[in-house]
Amino acid sequence: ISFAYEPPVGGSVFDGLTPSIIDAWRAERMDAAEQARGAFEQNARRAGLQTDTRVIAASTAGAADIISTIARSYDLSILPQSEPDDDVSDTLAIEATLFGSGRPVLVVPYIQKAAIKLDRVIVCWDGSRNAARAVGDSMPFLKRAKTIDVVTVEHKESRKELRGAQIAEHL
Repeated sequence: ISFAYEPPVGGSVFDGLTPSIIDAWRAERMDAAEQARGAFEQNARRAGLQTDTRVIAASTAGAADIISTIARSYDLSILPQSEPDDDVSDTLAIEATLFGSGRPVLVVPYIQKAAIKLDRVIVCWDGSRNAARAVGDSMPFLKRAKTIDVVTVEHKESRKELRGAQIAEHL
């Protein structure tokens, strides 16, 4: 999904601008979204992957809701991490998809340039239902990993237990 973000009109920097300027801004955003879609489709075809793509015009908050709802129908969502000085749109989309889709999400770091390597994978484990679901959903990646580290956060009262031991043995 490539979003053409709508301008934040009303009580914003767009107050007082003419409709033609706002329309030009929208056209630029739509063109950028279409270019991103085209590049993705081309790369997916080269890799022999089947994809479903679309361009959607939406506000930043609206885009987050839309992507989390659409993600429910797919096996995996791959989202880019925002650059440090970027706006909040990518961050909102990640948060909404992680917590609203109920499906696996892979976040690609903004510094990522090479193909995915699974030399070392970290599993965060607290013994909860959500952690169990996350491990189950990530099995295709975990099976390819050379090393898996299990990270747990323990409460002072339960330091005598090794909560991550069972999942580590399972993995």
